[in-house]
Amino acid sequence: MLDKESLWYDELLELDITQQPLNAILPLLPRHTALPLDYILLHFWVLGGRQDFWVRLPALFYGILALPVAYQLGRIWFGAWGGWLLMALMALSPLHLYYSREARPYSLLLLGILLTCYAVWRLRYRIRWRYVVMLQVGTLIFALSHFFANAIYLPLFGLLTVDLIFSQNRKHVMRVIELVLVTGVVAFVTIVSLGWGGPMLKTSRGFAETILEPERFTLDAEEKPNQGAGPEISWNYFTWKVMKPMVLRHSDIALWLLNALALAGFAFLLSQKRYRLAWFLSIWLIVPTLVILAFLLHQGTFFSVRYILSTLPAYLALVTAGILGVIVWGDRFGGQRVATVLSIVIGG
Repeated sequence: MLDKESLWYDELLELDITQQPLNAILPLLPRHTALPLDYILLHFWVLGGRQDFWVRLPALFYGILALPVAYQLGRIWFGAWGGWLLMALMALSPLHLYYSREARPYSLLLLGILLTCYAVWRLRYRIRWRYVVMLQVGTLIFALSHFFANAIYLPLFGLLTVDLIFSQNRKHVMRVIELVLVTGVVAFVTIVSLGWGGPMLKTSRGFAETILEPERFTLDAEEKPNQGAGPEISWNYFTWKVMKPMVLRHSDIALWLLNALALAGFAFLLSQKRYRLAWFLSIWLIVPTLVILAFLLHQGTFFSVRYILSTLPAYLALVTAGILGVIVWGDRFGGQRVATVLSIVIGG
């Protein structure tokens, strides 16, 4: 139930801001490092009521809309059965369920990321206006929802760079790159025109300086911009604070099982010579996570798994590939009966 628990601090803060006059909302957001899309949408939505259930309902709507997009991604990557499996994993994901019941921009962000990735994947094969429009809509959604969502550009350009190197039709790849750049510039200009140019420039400059001088990551907490220590840099922290919440907060067994399936999925894609998909999903999962952790360490800001929610589809896609791989390998080495049993056991 959406109203089982009362609105918490961040939700109450967003609700308070969205109840301001529309022309007063934008000046309030930079001080909270918040982007405007979800706030503006919620501003009009709460005209119909301010009950907890009603306030959280848009997030649920965005979360539901993300499911058919996940299906389409799974279908073009793994076939129809894989599409249904990826959609089911997304629908059952505790992380997706949690943020689809919270009056914050994270389920909206995830919808934008999925639309963008689907559009880019389609455009790689054929440029059609419907996919160009989808790319622009998806880009505007995620770019105007949360700053960290822009980390998706790293795996996207990582994929397109590989395409450019190995493709026989480099002219087509360049057109796709141009479309991603143009739609990104439109989103960037929109953000700057709404008053975020100064804060973005200041923050980006500081982070760039830290990357060029890595010793700045180890500054004392009081010397960092937000005067905090930031996330701990250790394998133990990464395993239990970063990866575990992606699976189940209270299940160590599920963590290791799903991680094993994700690794099996990567191996299965390689065995099927799906090198570019394996490359894309792995850098989509890893690179934004590392960049966001580095930024938080630079800023001296705490980590929350919601900051890397944009990587969830990549993780679940690798798990999907792992399930399909186990079934295929079971059929190959153990016969049809073993494959059937494995599909039933893994599928739940």
